[in-house]
Amino acid sequence: MASVEIRFFGRFVIAHEMVGGVLTGKVTFLAPDMTAGKFARHVPVMSIPRAAVSRAQGETTLAPTYRVVTPGAPAEAELFVWDLTGCNVRVVSSGGLHLEFEDPIASLELLEKKVGRTPTFDKNNIGAGRLVNAAIQIAGGQGSATAAFSNSVDFLTLTDAMDGNPNNDVILHHEEPAADLVQIFLAGGTRVMEIIKGGVKYLVTVRLESSTSTSVSFTNLCSCIPQVERYDFEFGQYYEVLQAAYPDRLIPIVSHLGDAADCDMMTQITYEA
Repeated sequence: MASVEIRFFGRFVIAHEMVGGVLTGKVTFLAPDMTAGKFARHVPVMSIPRAAVSRAQGETTLAPTYRVVTPGAPAEAELFVWDLTGCNVRVVSSGGLHLEFEDPIASLELLEKKVGRTPTFDKNNIGAGRLVNAAIQIAGGQGSATAAFSNSVDFLTLTDAMDGNPNNDVILHHEEPAADLVQIFLAGGTRVMEIIKGGVKYLVTVRLESSTSTSVSFTNLCSCIPQVERYDFEFGQYYEVLQAAYPDRLIPIVSHLGDAADCDMMTQITYEA
């Protein structure tokens, strides 16, 4: 049977919808505007192999922003790439997303609990807007979160990280390994992405032959060459999607990761619809 893999990598807040304290299976991947925290601009993009994108009448109504070729024969290696800045995307699916964490993704609930707080997600941030560059919703499939890079991460408060003395860092939480890649598998050879851009709905359709598969990748990364720094200050921007964000929010120490230290660590939170 044909299948489509949905991949997420980069700076995302995974927002799990709940009703009456019960998960509904609807999950939204939020791409925060990192420039709001005076960090490098991160661009949310969707990339799909050219051969998988349907060109039938009315099935794909939004042209790609870029076309690039990865290593290999162009017939298989060309990608269509869409800049999703300002877009709300719905991966048309149903039945609820079942997401298993082979490796943990630190939740904002857990991190805030370490400093004695119970966070509340600001539902004004569930779509693209002032603090969120793009939102991708999915409500079906079987998924997993894994560590693409081998890593273990310690967390400390932002105020501790900014005091200029790494010798007195106080570790308040540890994750090992920390997941940075989410993969979701959807059965069937046809998959539609509904994209709301500028108030207009567009479609991008994946259509496959039987017994074939492809990937639809969503990333939210900056264009900087990764530099090894001790602290992941960008992680602190995630807390801005909450109703209240405090200076002593927890951020990771990443200097020991070497070249693997990049803007790829996600977080997650639950919210009442």
